[in-house]
Amino acid sequence: WVYLAQFHRTRQQWSESRDAAMQALERVDDSGKPGALIMLGSILAGMGDSTQALATYQQAHEIVRSPTDLVRQLTCLREIARLRHATG
Repeated sequence: WVYLAQFHRTRQQWSESRDAAMQALERVDDSGKPGALIMLGSILAGMGDSTQALATYQQAHEIVRSPTDLVRQLTCLREIARLRHATG
């Protein structure tokens, strides 16, 4: 499902990408949830739904607050800042 979501995202087929990302999110274990949420946030942002994208990135950030997952923390914080800046 992750690959299918990425496939559709690269083609800007947003609805199909979102649907596949939601399927991936339902199927991943706890360790895969942050990555699936980050991907979903990216898709939602691409669809122009900044509010949902922001909420999704914040949800992912809450999960990856451990000091060992700095890359995903940075990704979440960067995207949260970008969306907040874009929406004022």
